Amino acid sequence: MLTLVRTIEARDIYTKGHSEGVAYYAVKIAEEMGFDQEKIEKLKNAALLHDIGKIGIPDVVLMKPRALTKAEWAIVKQHPQLGFLILKEMKLLSDISPWVKHHHERWDGKGYPDGLRGEEIPLEARILAVADALEAMVAERPYRKALTFREARKRLRKGAGTQWDPEVVKAALRAIKKPYRVSNDRNKFYRQMERLRYEEAIAPMKLAVLYKIAEEAEKVSGLKQLLQHV
Repeated sequence: MLTLVRTIEARDIYTKGHSEGVAYYAVKIAEEMGFDQEKIEKLKNAALLHDIGKIGIPDVVLMKPRALTKAEWAIVKQHPQLGFLILKEMKLLSDISPWVKHHHERWDGKGYPDGLRGEEIPLEARILAVADALEAMVAERPYRKALTFREARKRLRKGAGTQWDPEVVKAALRAIKKPYRVSNDRNKFYRQMERLRYEEAIAPMKLAVLYKIAEEAEKVSGLKQLLQHV
């Protein structure tokens, strides 16, 4: 499963390791809240796959190195529903699909996709929401700097009762004392995937150059003339 997650995340160089970080925080919160081991394992899987719906988001939007427009943001907001549709068809993962669908709902009902509020939101999705937000806040993005872990904790406190379930926030603050860091081995994996994506991106350009050379070679004779036409 980790290989699948890392391959999906390799599409977006700015969020590498994000899902593993969310899983780390979600497990810490669940342990603090007294979840049994079976439920913790399911929650971990949901955290690892919470952004699987992003495979349906176009690269031009997903990899944009600046803040998104309103229209682009509307496209990105489709990913929880897409993730739900993918996972509900998988026998071993269908039970976590509602958690993935609702991990962007807000305690005050202003989230998406369904605008659920309070305890209408599955508890597991409420945990994912806090874990997801914390990981995102302490991660660097092309359009903003990462927050310090201390500042991120302050923002969690501030958003408790509006954006997030206050009890989940309390559990997170008790259980999580340091930020998650992507290991060197994982960074190596992502660098390899980035190189592959680069090669994939420039391959059509290389092919176009070869076609151009072939076309010109048919028109002229002699190396000197060929070089003048390319």
